[in-house]
Amino acid sequence: MALPGSLMPAVHRAYAALQTRGTDAAPARTSLHDLAEQLRSAPEAALPADAEVFSESDNTLVRLVNSLVEEAVRRRASDIHIETADEPRPVRVRLRVDGELVPVLELPARLRFAIVARIKIMAELDISEHRKPQDGKIDFARFGGAHVELRVVTVPTHRGLEDVVLRLLGGRKPMPLEEIGLAPRTLQALRAAAAKPYGLVLICGPTGCGKTTTLHSVLRDINTDGRKIWTAEDPVEITQEGLRQVQINARIGWTFASAMRTFLRADPDVIMIGEMRDEETARIAVEASLTGHRALDAAHQFGAGEHRTVAGDRPRSLQLLRFAAGHPRAAAGAHAVHALQRRRDRR
Repeated sequence: MALPGSLMPAVHRAYAALQTRGTDAAPARTSLHDLAEQLRSAPEAALPADAEVFSESDNTLVRLVNSLVEEAVRRRASDIHIETADEPRPVRVRLRVDGELVPVLELPARLRFAIVARIKIMAELDISEHRKPQDGKIDFARFGGAHVELRVVTVPTHRGLEDVVLRLLGGRKPMPLEEIGLAPRTLQALRAAAAKPYGLVLICGPTGCGKTTTLHSVLRDINTDGRKIWTAEDPVEITQEGLRQVQINARIGWTFASAMRTFLRADPDVIMIGEMRDEETARIAVEASLTGHRALDAAHQFGAGEHRTVAGDRPRSLQLLRFAAGHPRAAAGAHAVHALQRRRDRR
């Protein structure tokens, strides 16, 4: 009897072996653009015209979707955007790399239903539903690929078409703190702040600036057997051995604030909150930092340059945090609060 999760990768490996048998001169893997060219040159009758008739037997399209995910992983993209349109406009595929959308591929418009259907099949969504948005997840390892999880969102557009956005989640590893692009002086100050046994480190900046990457790099630096580190994240994008990582689920009342209250009863040394979204979370974070815990949090902020702030020099995000927390010692700056503001920079 096969173990759970082992059957599908074995099936894909077997089919891959059959496809390459007797073709020793052929390359082991066809590139993404070569697969796209094969689909462009295929007779129109050979391609599925609608989602309902799509099946696993459309091998070129299956391999193209797999290659697209592998390309996104290779380029360290955070998201894959698949945008459909009526003929003669092509299906456009873009990757978000370093916060910017980069065009990577255009496919014939006749594939607009088939490529969406393939992704729905992988995410176990309803391929016949085009009117409502759907959410799902793909464990890419099930299809013979890397150990990467993808969060899938389908969005109905117009004339029965749908766009798909895939966010790459698990499988990412934390970067060394020296490699996240901080100036030497800022790096030294951040390390000193994170090494203290209490206080609050707040990472601020716009979407895509690297707040989560920075938080996990800091945790990587202080993650030792002598510390208990709890994290609350939505979603869990980067995994580390030694951390106790919790996925937030607001639908059942498992919010950042409720997770923090639970963590404080679970003997923490360090608490990391993926995003400070409301006054209650801010208040608990300040209380935690005032009671002998190290709290690391991220907060959304527009248009920030990179700098470190302690006590009197307060960026807008830190002022909002203190006003929201409403704690007299926090408002007076009587404890260590360190803020790092990040901006989007391309590698």
